[in-house]
Amino acid sequence: MFGPAADVDLMQVAIDWYRWVMGDGEKPPFLDAPVKYYVTGAEQWRSAPDLDTATTATMPWYLVGHDGPHSAAHPGWLRPEPADSPSFRFVCDPDERTTMLLEQQPSPAGQSHNPLMDLPPSYHDLGAHLMGVDPTSPVFVASIDGFGAVYTSARLSEPLELVGEPQLDAWVVLDQPDADLCALLYELRVDGSRILLSPAVQRLRHRDPARGVQLMVPGEATLVSFRNFHWFARRLAAGSRLQLAVRHTGSLRMDRNHHTGRPDGFETPDDVRVANVEVLHSGEHRSVLHLPIGRASER
Repeated sequence: MFGPAADVDLMQVAIDWYRWVMGDGEKPPFLDAPVKYYVTGAEQWRSAPDLDTATTATMPWYLVGHDGPHSAAHPGWLRPEPADSPSFRFVCDPDERTTMLLEQQPSPAGQSHNPLMDLPPSYHDLGAHLMGVDPTSPVFVASIDGFGAVYTSARLSEPLELVGEPQLDAWVVLDQPDADLCALLYELRVDGSRILLSPAVQRLRHRDPARGVQLMVPGEATLVSFRNFHWFARRLAAGSRLQLAVRHTGSLRMDRNHHTGRPDGFETPDDVRVANVEVLHSGEHRSVLHLPIGRASER
């Protein structure tokens, strides 16, 4: 998946660093800046004084819905220009078993998971996927049927270099005090394959850590900002598409949210509530994905 430039002898870099700091050696050429990062797709190492300056700008992509049923096969759109459109609705049901059943099926890719996890290493695992494991797997988007919303962009007319942390500002209406949502951002390549760029997960009552627990007000449009996407660096190829999935978690590997808003450990199976989620796309409630733009590619 990575080009030959990604192969760095880190042991030798460490030895050279010790010789430089503690002896009379030269500073390792690889350590030319406080931050070194590898841009996949471009297959190049880049340098920056810090992580923040590696991102030179942000680009908004608006979530746009449509009438009728929506699914991975009939997604909404990601567009660089805002457009009023119908909202998307889906369900978060703690008793829904689609994802849990998938996690009991072997993964054809046979990706190795964290050995500390209980599940066998070759099984699908949404919890691990949210940490970047098995990044080419389509199952957690393709299986969305009523418990998530999917948005896909038009094909990129030219390469797009993304460096940094995305942010999703989603306007959400919920009919319960709480729910768990995750967001999955992918590059869909011309050959039909996909690469997970960055995931995020959000318990809605913890949507603003600075303000502590804030239960959702049923029926009220609320801004939910996904600010915990993973930092990444990739040059998307011309002809690729962006895809964003916002969905219920429902994983064997994740804490079960009963949607009552009560503290964990104070709920029973009888307390389970189905949460209906509405993602808004219009007027003052336009949901938008902010993408981090890297510096222009070296020619």
